[in-house]
Amino acid sequence: MSPEAEAASDAPGRRWSPTLDQLIGATFALLGARLGARPIGDNSAFTHWRTGIDMVSNGLIPAIPRSDPYTFTARHHAWTVQSWLASFVVGWVDRLGGHNAVIAFAALTMGALAWFVATLARTGRSQTTALAAGAALAVGIPFWTPRPLLVGLLCLAGTIWIVRTRRAPWLLVPLVWVWANSHGSFALGAAWIGATCVGAWIDRRVDKANGEAPWRYLGAFVAGLAVAAINPLGPRLLTFAVTALTKGEVFREVIEWQPVNFQRADGVVCLVGLVVAFTVLTRRRMPWRVILPVIGFVVMGLYAQRNMAPLGIVLAPVLGDALRSDAPAPTRAEVAGVNRAFAGVLAAAAAVFIVAGTTGPPIAVADYPVASVRWIERNHRFDKPHRVATRDTVGNYL
Repeated sequence: MSPEAEAASDAPGRRWSPTLDQLIGATFALLGARLGARPIGDNSAFTHWRTGIDMVSNGLIPAIPRSDPYTFTARHHAWTVQSWLASFVVGWVDRLGGHNAVIAFAALTMGALAWFVATLARTGRSQTTALAAGAALAVGIPFWTPRPLLVGLLCLAGTIWIVRTRRAPWLLVPLVWVWANSHGSFALGAAWIGATCVGAWIDRRVDKANGEAPWRYLGAFVAGLAVAAINPLGPRLLTFAVTALTKGEVFREVIEWQPVNFQRADGVVCLVGLVVAFTVLTRRRMPWRVILPVIGFVVMGLYAQRNMAPLGIVLAPVLGDALRSDAPAPTRAEVAGVNRAFAGVLAAAAAVFIVAGTTGPPIAVADYPVASVRWIERNHRFDKPHRVATRDTVGNYL
């Protein structure tokens, strides 16, 4: 939008009208909200959900389990609830609003994350913003699930935004505390900042490029990790992520830790996003401080499909840079009324999605032994404690 149009839109007496860039962000936010408003059928999400319900039994003091409370084969074995904060919040949402409130919470969280990605991908022109945000979301959104990973993705987006917009480094300290206490992906933030610093160093050595490496932000991130050690579980919460990496033989059997299957629908969507993204990136020479983090996250994404979700977030601002033009944007046509009407439609659709999530069935049971559980209940086999043998994918459905 030109300066004249910007000034006109802000003139006294004129009604507020959203810009096309804002409407594009809202459209993608609506897409994310629609994805989050679906019934939850993810067995891992059930575990986090059930743990949160148990944790709020003590009120505002989280009753964090220290040993495995679910499986008799691992009864009393030490158990670290890496995502205690996210589970605690979900537990309170469930306690205050029931199961459907958890669906509404997931819808709001995914909507906010999609909006954040679209914001990172802004180019100054609505068409290219839509392309950059659409490609970035196509790479990652097929792998979004209503788990604590969503908090990690929001924190990754927040980290990138703080560094790229040169906000105060201290903002990373509370962000890292929330991240480390919600999900083990906090190491990705340090990896992104570190790769950016190394890339900036290469730019100065090879291309004699100016530009300060964000070492201050890396220091602030490390300080955030030190503060994050102050939590109900202590410093072992931070080291648990490293311990989990030693369980490679177990992860190989878990689908989300396997490479993307590009013959499935979600894999096809991801592949389209990758093709568009790399087509855009090859059109313009990018500095190492921008491209080096992308290379690292691409390698991680090809190793395990769960890493495609953070890759999409890392790609968003890079695609925005690649599609940004130095030429002045054309003057915006006077379509304020149309924009306001479009914003109203988006708001109404968002309300419909959230209401649907809070009134429909909160749990998707198609993949679970519903008939078997009903038989056990009818025959009163759950009246006394029993050991029940199930597939691991049943999770906490029981």
